[in-house]
Amino acid sequence: MGGPAGCLGVAAFNSVRGMGSDEGQSVRCGLSKRIAVVYTSRRCLPNLLWRPMKDMNEAKRLELIVEAVRYCQRARTLGMPPSCYTKALREPIYFLWTRRAGGRKDRLARYRSRGSVGLKYGDGELVFDHAVPFNYLQSELIQLEEVTPERVRAVLLKNDICVLITKSENDRLNANGLQSKMLSDWDHADPLARYKVAGIELVEGAPEHQNLPA
Repeated sequence: MGGPAGCLGVAAFNSVRGMGSDEGQSVRCGLSKRIAVVYTSRRCLPNLLWRPMKDMNEAKRLELIVEAVRYCQRARTLGMPPSCYTKALREPIYFLWTRRAGGRKDRLARYRSRGSVGLKYGDGELVFDHAVPFNYLQSELIQLEEVTPERVRAVLLKNDICVLITKSENDRLNANGLQSKMLSDWDHADPLARYKVAGIELVEGAPEHQNLPA
């Protein structure tokens, strides 16, 4: 087991190596279970988190996201770098808001490129993209002077837009310097501006609900 979880596991087991047999066995057993949870969560955490939240109403979801925004505002005020608190906002937004309708990840996309129609997500041909990179969404939320469910909801509806594009179209965004950036003169009015600059035509809705003109 590599990474931080693996290092933690080795250090923890070493720390109890000198304990008596019964005491050491009990502690090692507990550690085994905890480390297994950490390791397994890398693959299973999205599903584990989603189950208890699937029946949560919108008001409760927004209440929790509001608390996350307020925490990040306090962290920023105390001088914490954005890289340290970004995940504290990214995860609640993704699990509580982006995935609020449930279903497969590709069903979260409000738009998809015309070139992606007919391609299956999960085969390595499609890229799940955020129309407005998260750092812009985070900045707008943290800059709210009054953090209320209504204001947070408005920001999320405007900026939390998922799009399915092809790998070649994603390469086109990267070539235009738009992998995780909006246009330098973006006016915050058009969340789909990146795709227009890269010449990527979008259609709305899931494939079976699209009514494409001939």
